[in-house]
Amino acid sequence: MPSSSTAFDLTKFQSSEPSIVLPYVYTDVPDEHIEAIFGTELELGVIASISRIEKENYKTGRKFNVVFIHFETWNSTELASKVRQQLLNEQEARIYHDQYDHYWKARAYVPKEKPKEKPDEQPDEPKKPRIEFD
Repeated sequence: MPSSSTAFDLTKFQSSEPSIVLPYVYTDVPDEHIEAIFGTELELGVIASISRIEKENYKTGRKFNVVFIHFETWNSTELASKVRQQLLNEQEARIYHDQYDHYWKARAYVPKEKPKEKPDEQPDEPKKPRIEFD
């Protein structure tokens, strides 16, 4: 993680960026609860969608979800701007979501880029049956 924060000009980013990833969320937490925390309680922005990938802890066997929160738009409040800045600076936030001080770790979601085919290259055709002689 960077030791100092860079102030990003948020107008250079799409109003939906960044999405947030919560790397460990119990499977019984409904999307409505997550949306209420990020959209209504913290007023970070308008949620476009929430998606999940189910995983399993290899040590305990307990199932959990990696949750992705995609925004239609981030709000321009002081808190939302600060959160966006910190996430874009690769900082991790703790989102306290209940009265027991349970929290989710939150990071900016950076999608992995798929390798692009070069435009002049054609994909290999499947090999056809053939006979070869020495």
